[in-house]
Amino acid sequence: MIKKAFFLLLFCFGAMQAQTLPDSIAITVQTFETPVSGPEIISWQGKLVFYNQNGKFTSKDKKAKISKKKVLKLVEAIDRNMTFDEHFKNVGIDTVTIKNKPQKLLNQTFEWTPAQRNFILPLLGDIKNYKPIYEEDFYTGPDFQLTPDNRFKSQVTAMLYEKGVARGVTTNKSRTGYALPWVTTDGRENFNPALKKALADIIGSSVYVPSGKDLTRYIADVIIAGNAYHLKELAAETYATDIDHLRETFTVVKALSLGNNQYGIRLRTEAMLPNVSIDFYAYAAYGKLYPSDSLKAEHEYLVYRIQNMRFIMDYLKENPETELNINYYNNSAVNSYTADEINKTPELWKKHDAYVKELQDRAAQYPSGANNTEEKIKESEKTNCGCNLRLDKEVLDKAIQFSVNTPHAIGDRNGYSIWLLLPDDRILLYYMNGDSLLNFKYDAWGSTEPGIQYPCKVFDLDGKPLN
Repeated sequence: MIKKAFFLLLFCFGAMQAQTLPDSIAITVQTFETPVSGPEIISWQGKLVFYNQNGKFTSKDKKAKISKKKVLKLVEAIDRNMTFDEHFKNVGIDTVTIKNKPQKLLNQTFEWTPAQRNFILPLLGDIKNYKPIYEEDFYTGPDFQLTPDNRFKSQVTAMLYEKGVARGVTTNKSRTGYALPWVTTDGRENFNPALKKALADIIGSSVYVPSGKDLTRYIADVIIAGNAYHLKELAAETYATDIDHLRETFTVVKALSLGNNQYGIRLRTEAMLPNVSIDFYAYAAYGKLYPSDSLKAEHEYLVYRIQNMRFIMDYLKENPETELNINYYNNSAVNSYTADEINKTPELWKKHDAYVKELQDRAAQYPSGANNTEEKIKESEKTNCGCNLRLDKEVLDKAIQFSVNTPHAIGDRNGYSIWLLLPDDRILLYYMNGDSLLNFKYDAWGSTEPGIQYPCKVFDLDGKPLN
């Protein structure tokens, strides 16, 4: 494994003035670990030397060999020092398509509106937009990004020895060790992509070096993705008349396409706290958005009910960066999918109850075999009863769904949470993500680490737990 690791990073060794074989090659590999806290440490290091024996490079124990042909390819790649500008000119970017037919770079499975095309085509048709993305994505991008699950970086120092003279290179510390540029002992940077290919020949694996039309389309997709938010705004402009109809009652904060013919429109009124809004999710059909008449008729009631939740409103007033969004789906204040997940069905409740009785009867009859009974009951409850509130459908249909986003929370979605305000003023916290929510920490209900959880906790208007 050690030798394989050495070969994996062999591409990083130094430059020679001519394509001659060195007398020996010494490769030193270091792996660095970035802990959660504290300075970077060396977690592993090793050294392997290959000796030139009649044109074949062999390790001292004779177990690892490199052919003359492969070494020459590597030496040739090292000798051809290349700047990044030279490198970029030689990767085969399709400048003809970029300059003359940028529309070919659009995803044809996507229905582009005229406004979207007018915005994105000039960006796709400008070669200046491609170079920085290529540099960032392939060299200073993912190879240097560390996560809690991937906090190791590698660095290789490779030296060539010929007639007592040493030359070599050291790689940048990076996640894979493949990141260009390589830096020579005299301080030069080499962006020659042939270095990767030469290494692949030596270690017997393949290294994908994107080029040509594939690379052009990839970068075009990155340009499009980088402008996705504005493109979604432009898509919503297709329904400007319907959105203007909303402006008769609301201030429209933003309107976006969410895909699949659904649009999200954030709305506010003067009656709302500064960090409270309504997110109207409307489907489009036959050139029109779903009518907003129901929302217009109900919005004052919805806002009044929501802003009567005292413990949440107190938090919002003290923490203006936290946002509460009332969710409204076409003509309903609760999403049917969320409602189904929270409540399930009477048929499933009966299934759960029968299963619980079966487990309890079995435990009473065979006490020694009653292992994990409680865990089995909890799993069945989650699957068949959701939050196990067992609400009548008429009650659930009158609920108000809202989300709270706590930006200071650490983790995916930044403390995003989903709640229901029930008709009897009970408040259900159904879903949360991140390390904190309002004044609650992620471990408040037994979770051992930040992330997605389904607390199913019920509160009154003052925040008193009811279950």
